Amino acid sequence: MSKLYVDELEPKTGGNKKITSSKHISGKVVHCWIHPTSSQTISNNTATFIDFHATHKDTHNMADISNNAIVIGDDLGGYYHIRGAVRNSNWSAPRHSIQIFVNGTIEAYQEDSNGSAHTGEYPHTAIDTMLYLEAGDVVKLKLYHNFGSSKPTYALTESNAESHLQSYLWLYRIGD
Repeated sequence: MSKLYVDELEPKTGGNKKITSSKHISGKVVHCWIHPTSSQTISNNTATFIDFHATHKDTHNMADISNNAIVIGDDLGGYYHIRGAVRNSNWSAPRHSIQIFVNGTIEAYQEDSNGSAHTGEYPHTAIDTMLYLEAGDVVKLKLYHNFGSSKPTYALTESNAESHLQSYLWLYRIGD
């Protein structure tokens, strides 16, 4: 009988799981986090897709910055925890809503009500959901407000370590 000694085995197709010499199956966490690096004007009474300019984390090359989206890669389908948020710049509307879109369809919706339009605040409108996503699915984020006029979002510069915490779209796979 012959024996084969190796430190690591990887699937022929380049999948996400490997067998190591410790006899455990391990997989790299699938995680993508994109964010803007400058503010964006959101028109009154118009849901607007958020522009993303930079990648904070991307373990599997899913960030599609040119299309302001995250695209699920080949062999990466599964259940995902998805979170999106937008911070406004010194204004708060009577209503803010934020939506997660997958392939052009709203899959999650969150609305906040503040009662009246006013300044002096930097509200953070956020949404969380869990969805099953398949290879090729395109995930985007939209924001709506009814302040009464166009208003900017808040974004720090890329050189500031907290820029990715102000407005963002991220997801990570939680299961097959």
